[in-house]
Amino acid sequence: MSLIEALLNMESQESLPFPPDFNPKGWVYVLSNPSMPGMYKIGLTRLHPKQRAGQLSKSSGSPTDFVVEAKFISADPERDEKIIHESLSRFRVSQTREFFSCSLEKILTECRRCLPFGEAALVEELVDKFNFVTFDDYFFAHDTEFMLEEMGISTFGSKGNAYWALAYIGASLVRQLTQDGGTFVYTGESFSLVKPAKEDSQ
Repeated sequence: MSLIEALLNMESQESLPFPPDFNPKGWVYVLSNPSMPGMYKIGLTRLHPKQRAGQLSKSSGSPTDFVVEAKFISADPERDEKIIHESLSRFRVSQTREFFSCSLEKILTECRRCLPFGEAALVEELVDKFNFVTFDDYFFAHDTEFMLEEMGISTFGSKGNAYWALAYIGASLVRQLTQDGGTFVYTGESFSLVKPAKEDSQ
């Protein structure tokens, strides 16, 4: 059976957790510390936020450990952290520190506004918004000739046009597979189709 036939005939599923080894570009985190009541640290990390909290607990000299209050997956943590810091700037304790003195609810509201899908852990949380989700962090250099070769496509004429046309064909397939709702998922090794749960008819 060809890949296209397999994709067109694939069984959909209602639930799919993010892979346990999913390593996004980074996170924006919110930490608290019992020794600093009413203050929260908003920062970014490439490590898992629990690891970052552990580092800070060991190196900050604080008598108590930092606690992860929230973590948000981010494709561009530097940008997102900066936007959140700017939106909460009047609550910043010091312009040289990442501590903010305001309610946790206010901080979470700003983080969720900036990163509306940052707390997702299940693909079904994304099906109403995205046609396609990928968990493969490997990125080909944008060398169209190399990428066409990797896909087993021989071309005559513009490599860029060929690559664009193949992307268009692939996009058409994804739209067809998700036309009734749902998300097409690629993990780097396999494909899945996640459809929203059907409501029971009364």
